[in-house]
Amino acid sequence: MKKIYLLTACLLLSLPLFAQRHPVRGEDRPLIKDRLEEFEKIRLLEVLELDEETAVKFIIRRNNHRKTMDSIIEKRFLMINDLQNNIKSEKYSDNDIKKDINKILSIEKELAEERSRFIVSLYDILTVEQVAKVITFEDRFRSDIKKMIEQRGKPPKGF
Repeated sequence: MKKIYLLTACLLLSLPLFAQRHPVRGEDRPLIKDRLEEFEKIRLLEVLELDEETAVKFIIRRNNHRKTMDSIIEKRFLMINDLQNNIKSEKYSDNDIKKDINKILSIEKELAEERSRFIVSLYDILTVEQVAKVITFEDRFRSDIKKMIEQRGKPPKGF
């Protein structure tokens, strides 16, 4: 019964996302990302079969992790854009490029460390099996979404 309440609460909280106006082409990326994250969260809670208290703790921790990851990913994105722009500049030396590459590698390391911190932090609220489910779910979910997107873009057979 608690699962039904939790699922209902998640769905009710996500309703404002569906009530928003349809964005102009190109502005829909954040909206799609939010919907996809909500769907992922609901599916993950179903897979983990958590009680209400644990589910709340898990979601709070996961949301904090996501915010941190988004911040690091944004930093990496900006650094890669800078590198791309600087490569085109004739004034940019090989040493400058190496410095930028090292900064990007450092950011990649920061991403991996944050992911490891998150996984290790789950042991105090989840069982070992549930932590394993989180890891496998995230990988499988992304893979499944990627396949669905690829299949949607392909022409039908016999075209």
